[in-house]
Amino acid sequence: MNRLSPFAAPSCAARLLLRPRPIRLPWSPVHRVFSTSYTQRSPPHLVYPVTPTKPQSYATPLLPLPDPPVQPAVKALLVLYVPYPPTQWPSHVEMEDEFVDRVGKVVALNRVRLVVAYDGEGGGNEKQPVGYRAKVLVPGGLVKDFPEITASTLTSSDFLNTLALVSSHDTLSTSTPYTEILVCTHGARDCRCSDVGGDLVLALRAEVKRRGERLLPSGEEAERKETQEGARKWKITECAHVGGHKWAANAISLPSLTFLSNLRPSHAPLVIDHLANPEDPELRRQLWKDHFRGVIGKEVEDQVASWEAGIASPPSKQLVVEAQAVAGPEIINTAVPEAERAPLVVRFTMHDGEAHDVRGYEGESLMEIAKREGLGAVEGTCGGHCECATCHMYIPYALIDPPHTGLVPDLTDAEEDMLDYALGVREEESRLGCRIALNKGLSEWSLGGKGVELPQY
Repeated sequence: MNRLSPFAAPSCAARLLLRPRPIRLPWSPVHRVFSTSYTQRSPPHLVYPVTPTKPQSYATPLLPLPDPPVQPAVKALLVLYVPYPPTQWPSHVEMEDEFVDRVGKVVALNRVRLVVAYDGEGGGNEKQPVGYRAKVLVPGGLVKDFPEITASTLTSSDFLNTLALVSSHDTLSTSTPYTEILVCTHGARDCRCSDVGGDLVLALRAEVKRRGERLLPSGEEAERKETQEGARKWKITECAHVGGHKWAANAISLPSLTFLSNLRPSHAPLVIDHLANPEDPELRRQLWKDHFRGVIGKEVEDQVASWEAGIASPPSKQLVVEAQAVAGPEIINTAVPEAERAPLVVRFTMHDGEAHDVRGYEGESLMEIAKREGLGAVEGTCGGHCECATCHMYIPYALIDPPHTGLVPDLTDAEEDMLDYALGVREEESRLGCRIALNKGLSEWSLGGKGVELPQY
């Protein structure tokens, strides 16, 4: 089994030079005021300055978040802890670690999201472990703790039943004895994550210690021992890419599964204050107004409702529609129970001309269908966030216009930019499968010819 091997990640400058993007003209960013004020809950806070050696990662203005901000609708989150420090992670962990890739594919079939985190044990040079430990969580609690997941675990009834039956019902989860914050420090994916995210990790840890509260070391043994009563307990853990590196630093709080972005080291006191007092409406409003990106494990409608309640805005059904349009078809499809979706057949044609007529469901993204069936080179590495080009497909742009209007959506700027990274791009045909949802008209069109064509790479 392939495991990660130690190597140095390329420098930020080197990645910028090698980045295969065309030169673009300067643009004027949309300016937005980001508040860092909040209700003080503790002694005067420390000031965490920008790291002098990393000015380039702080130079980019904070970009506006989606409005309303939501995450793809999934049932739960699986955190897989690996013993390799983030400095040794390649741009895509699953491409170097076959086991991580296998875990990701198994949980994705059960609508469970995977995040890889650093266990904090070992430096990557010792003998490789047999398996990795993992946790399955839903918003508000822990569903199950797996001390060790191995290849045999992935086919065990215990593991598969946990994934299949998991839901956000409180009866399935238990409380956790501490609060854990996952911070993306995946520098090989984007240097802003390691620079800004790394500084945020240090700031959060310093803030916890300053308050005299318990900062837990990493590792399963340390967690098992920390069950006694006493001061509030915290863990600050480095994790791999979670989506939206342009909004670095990104963080996910456990067990609430709240996703936060556009964070800076100076926000550490506010983050800790909010997580220590989650019901305080003023703390929630000040943090969520500029940093909330959704809740993993909730449907789109519930995330919109949480966001609106957090910033004290009246509910709006239109916001749900807008969120689905921004987030893409993978969210639209997962918001509908599979049992209620109409089964449809869609034709995919491989690069060698071999056609495959496979079953999908109305509203399901073409990426999900092709990935489930193991067709072509469709990987969907980013999980359908429009942040990679590994679900590249060929669908005529003519389907955007009359008389086919409605079969496929028009290209967004985000999709068009991401296609710069795809191999074998075809003019007027290249699309990302995560952006296109299956519908009856698209199904009928595909069966009338080659249908959706898949590239070799």
